Amino acid sequence: MKKLLALILAVVMVLSLVACTGNGEEGGNTDDGKSTVKEMNVTSLHVGVARGDITPPNPVGAHINGGGDPNRLAETILDDLAVTCIAITDKENNTVLFYHQDIHNPSAASFTDASRKAISEATGVPVERIFMTATHTHSSLHPRDTTNDNNLEFNELYDKVIVEAAIAAMNDRAPATMYCAEVDVKEANGGQAMAFVRHYTHKDGSVAGSNFGTYKMAMMNGFPYEADNGAQLLKFVREGKNPVLFMNWGAHSTFYGTTALKNISADYPAYLRHYIEENTDYTFAICLSGGGDQTPQANLYPAADHGMGCEDYGAALGKIIADFSAVDANFTQVEDGAIKQEHQEIVVNTNKIPEHQRELAEKAQDVYDYFLANGQEMGNQYAQANGFQSCYEARSFVNRLKLDSVDTMNIPIDVLTLGNMSFVIASWEMSGHDSARVIKDTIKESGLYDMAFIVAYCNNNLGYIPALSNYQYNDGRGSYEAYDCNYAPGTCEQLAQAYIDLLKGMK
Repeated sequence: MKKLLALILAVVMVLSLVACTGNGEEGGNTDDGKSTVKEMNVTSLHVGVARGDITPPNPVGAHINGGGDPNRLAETILDDLAVTCIAITDKENNTVLFYHQDIHNPSAASFTDASRKAISEATGVPVERIFMTATHTHSSLHPRDTTNDNNLEFNELYDKVIVEAAIAAMNDRAPATMYCAEVDVKEANGGQAMAFVRHYTHKDGSVAGSNFGTYKMAMMNGFPYEADNGAQLLKFVREGKNPVLFMNWGAHSTFYGTTALKNISADYPAYLRHYIEENTDYTFAICLSGGGDQTPQANLYPAADHGMGCEDYGAALGKIIADFSAVDANFTQVEDGAIKQEHQEIVVNTNKIPEHQRELAEKAQDVYDYFLANGQEMGNQYAQANGFQSCYEARSFVNRLKLDSVDTMNIPIDVLTLGNMSFVIASWEMSGHDSARVIKDTIKESGLYDMAFIVAYCNNNLGYIPALSNYQYNDGRGSYEAYDCNYAPGTCEQLAQAYIDLLKGMK
C-alpha cells in the first residue's frame, strides 16, 4: 500500500511539472521554474502539438461573448473550452504556430498582438508567424471582456494557457510527413447542405432559428449560389508520436445561438474534436472560415429539420472525418520545404449608407441603445417596429454612419507556403463559396500547390466580408452579412484575387 501511495505521489509531482503537453513530454526549466523551449536544430519537417484547458473556473455570472448581447450571463458549463497549438518547423529551423481556440473571435488586432507578443517572447517564434484563429462559438467567454470578476479570472487563465501551450507544442516536435485531402461532409446532416449553421437549442431541447425577422424568411428561400461542403484536412504523421489532424471547413458554429442558452459551450467543434480523439489516435484541431452558403430552396436550419442536437451533429461529422482519415489512399503526400510568407495591405472602399436609407439610419442609435438595455428578444421587436430587419441591422447602421468621412480602408492579407502547401490567412469571416472556394478551386486548378488551406477569423476581427451576391439580395437591402459589413460590394472578390496573385507570385 505504501509503495502504491509513493508511486501515486511521484506521478503527481511529475505531472505538476509538465505544462499542458500533447504527449506528456517535459520541457526545460529556468531557475525561476518557468518552462522553456528546448533548443532544436533540425534538417527536416518537425511538428508538435499541445492543448490547454481554458474552461472558466467560475462561470456563473460571467458575460458570454457572441451576438453582442450584454445581458447574456453564464449559468453553467455544457462542455470544455480548449486551446490547441500546432508548431510546425521547417528544414531550415523556421517555425510557425497555429492556434485552434474555442472562442468567438480573436477580436481587434490590439488584443491579438499583445497575445502574440507574449507567445513570441516565450518561444522565440516571430510575431508574424503566430496565427491565432477561433472556432467562432457564440457561447464562450472572450479573453478581453472585463464585464465582471469572473471574466477577469478567465482572462488571466487564457493568457497563461496560450503561452504554456506554445512552449509544450514546441517541446513536442518530432519528425513528420505532411499529407492533405478534401472530404465532402454534407452526409453528416442526412445529405443536406450544412455550410451555414445559424440555429440554436433551447433549454427544453427544442430547436429554432435565430430571430432575424424578414431576413430569416429571405434566407429560407436560398441564396443564389451552391453550398461548399468540402472540408480540408491537413495530416501530419509523426515518428514515435500521435499524428496530428488539422481541419478547415467553411461553416459557422451557432447551434447554441446568441441568447437561447446562457451556458458555456464550444459548440459542435467540441463534440467533433471529442469524437475524433476518442475513436482515432489523432490529436485534432479545427479552424472555421465562416459561411453564407445554402443550396437553393434548402431550409436555413436543416439540422433542426432532422431533429439533430449539437452533440449528435458533432459526432456525425466526426465519424465522416474519422472514417475518411483511416484510409491512407485518400490523402496526398505534400512535398515540404522552407516556410515562405508574404504580407500585403489591400486598399478597399467603404460600405456607404445609400441615400434612400438615410432616414432609417437616423433611428439606428436609438434602436441599438434599446437593444443594449433590453437584450436581443425585445431589441428585435423594437427594431422591427422601427423598420429594421433586426437589432443587428440597427447596430450596423450605427457603425456605418461613422464611415461617412472615410472613403477607403486597408485590409491586411497574408499567405504562407510550406513546400507544396499554401495557407491563406484571413482576419475576417469568409463566405464559403465566393471567397474561400474561389481561392481553393483556383489554386487547385493551377497546379501550383496541392492545397490552399484557409485560416480565417485569424489575428483580428474585421467582421463579415461577403460575396457580391449577398449585397444584391433582398431588393438591394442585402443579407445580414452584407448590411453588417463595413466594406463596399466587390471587396470579397478583390481580396480573393489578391490572394491568388500573391500565391502565384511566390511560386
